[in-house]
Amino acid sequence: MQPGQPGDHQHDPGRPVPGPTGPETPMPSLGKLPAPASSPANPPSPATPPSDEPLVVVEEDFSTNLPTAIAMFALFPPFALPATIDAYRARAAWHHQAHELAEENATESRKWSRLALIFGIVSWTLLICCGAITWVLNWLGVIG
Repeated sequence: MQPGQPGDHQHDPGRPVPGPTGPETPMPSLGKLPAPASSPANPPSPATPPSDEPLVVVEEDFSTNLPTAIAMFALFPPFALPATIDAYRARAAWHHQAHELAEENATESRKWSRLALIFGIVSWTLLICCGAITWVLNWLGVIG
């Protein structure tokens, strides 16, 4: 075997020696974890002084249209796909505090959902009607 070929086990002085470097050191034990900072005897102090007014949390009602867009796959998948993608983008933008972009994407998702609803109802109606008409004509012996 020539030096430098695979399987050559000679030590290169510039490369570290493979294998264990020494005895394994055990992981230090965590022992007993410290108690939480707030305990019943020492309650945390509030950042603002208490007031007599009730705390009112205002949450904006924002709909990304994601459930509706997913449901549109049953009616007309070609338009449900962009509706779902836009709804997902709206949700992501809303979580990143880009509210204007989220509103744009949600509006676009609603547009695609409406189109999927309209085209889905029309296409399913045509499919059922044409199938029923074909069945009746076949039963009557007009086609066959």
